[in-house]
Amino acid sequence: MPTQRGYQIDLAFLITTPVHIDGPDSGGTGFFFHIDTNSYLITAGHVLADRERDRYGEEPKSEIRQDPPEISYFLRDTGDIKNATRFTADLSSDQRTWGFDPDGADVAAIRIDENLTPLSDFFQRDEEDEEHQYASFSLTERQFIGSDNLLTDRVFTLGYPGRLYDVQTMFPIRRNALVASPIHFEFEGEQRFLTDARMDPGTSGSPVLVDPSQVIHPWGEHLSQTHEAPVLLGIHSGNFPLVESPESEDAGLRDTRYSDLNETWRPEAIIRAIREAVSG
Repeated sequence: MPTQRGYQIDLAFLITTPVHIDGPDSGGTGFFFHIDTNSYLITAGHVLADRERDRYGEEPKSEIRQDPPEISYFLRDTGDIKNATRFTADLSSDQRTWGFDPDGADVAAIRIDENLTPLSDFFQRDEEDEEHQYASFSLTERQFIGSDNLLTDRVFTLGYPGRLYDVQTMFPIRRNALVASPIHFEFEGEQRFLTDARMDPGTSGSPVLVDPSQVIHPWGEHLSQTHEAPVLLGIHSGNFPLVESPESEDAGLRDTRYSDLNETWRPEAIIRAIREAVSG
């Protein structure tokens, strides 16, 4: 995608943040989402609650409130996007709106106090429009893949693999991936699909994205967008384990018990998690 207004960077790099839980050594990746008048931090559910799949709901949420983590995320300065300021959200506060997807997808949504400009709106704004407060941007439901079709199996993720990223600028690492199962069909009866990519610890919660030029409507017309915001295919959850772990004396930086096939939850889980957060 092209750069915009002197940022000299693909603006998709400005929608993500590291998510730290009670310190910098645990957590994952998050990205920003805007709906109605509120902005949310979206991440994988297991980043907040170390639970097996299908075990999200009131039980882990109650446990988190009893032993509350303080999560931190980072927003970029408009004057210099290399500068990222740390913000925190206390999940034990009754004033903090957050929740998991009630349908069991590994997705969580946390409302943040800051109001972030949707990336699609930023592309369309005029020079005389009011200046945005942060150089971190959000996605909206308009970027969901929906029933549209992909022209490619090549997609990408933006995340934070452990400490293998520039901790000074907080820019995410882009990983190219392949769609490994049909995204519009349930994998093993659940609202998810697989990608084929090397994803490391710390990337849970990364957005799985594709350029809008690679998407067409079901009736065959190309996606009509006046902006260059990427299309959101889903939320990366984690690697699938191998049936048998390969023998290795030194696993190195990567856990060889896991394959390069990854679980990706469809983006509609975001809306369900937000509704659960607001109603709860």
